[in-house]
Amino acid sequence: MSNPVVYIDGACENNGRYGARGGIGVYWRPNDPRNVSEPLIGRQTNNRAEIQAAVRALGQAQTSRLRALTIVTDSKFLINSVTEWMDGWRQNGWITSTGQRVENREDFEALICVLAGINVKWVYVKAHSGNFGNDAADRLAHKGVFNNIY
Repeated sequence: MSNPVVYIDGACENNGRYGARGGIGVYWRPNDPRNVSEPLIGRQTNNRAEIQAAVRALGQAQTSRLRALTIVTDSKFLINSVTEWMDGWRQNGWITSTGQRVENREDFEALICVLAGINVKWVYVKAHSGNFGNDAADRLAHKGVFNNIY
C-alpha cells in the first residue's frame, strides 16, 4: 500500500514588494473536504506561503493520524530546507552557513512540530508543467491570495 499523497503550493502576488499578498493551497484529491485555499497570515512572502502550505497539510495528517505521507511541491527551496539545511540550522542556533539568521525560523519551527511522527517523502514537480495535482494546489493558493485582506 502506498503513502497518501498531498499536493501543496504557496503563492504571493507582489512578492518582496509593498502590498504583497500570499495564499496557501493544499490539494488531496477532487472534492476532498481537506482541500485548502487560505490567505497567508503574517509576513507576506512566497517562501513563507510554501512553508505554511506544508504546515497546514501536515497538521491535517496529524489530525488523521497518518504516519506516512508523500508531499508533492514545486518548491525546491522547501524541499532543500527540510531535507538538507534545517537540521544544520537547528544545530547552529538557527544561523545559516553564511552566518545569517534563518529568515523563516518561526515557520520552520512550526513545520518541525507537525513533522513529528510522520515519515514524509518529499517529491519535487516542476511548476506549471501539466501535473494535475500541482496545478490544483496552485489554483487553491492563488485563490487564497485573492481572499487575503492583510
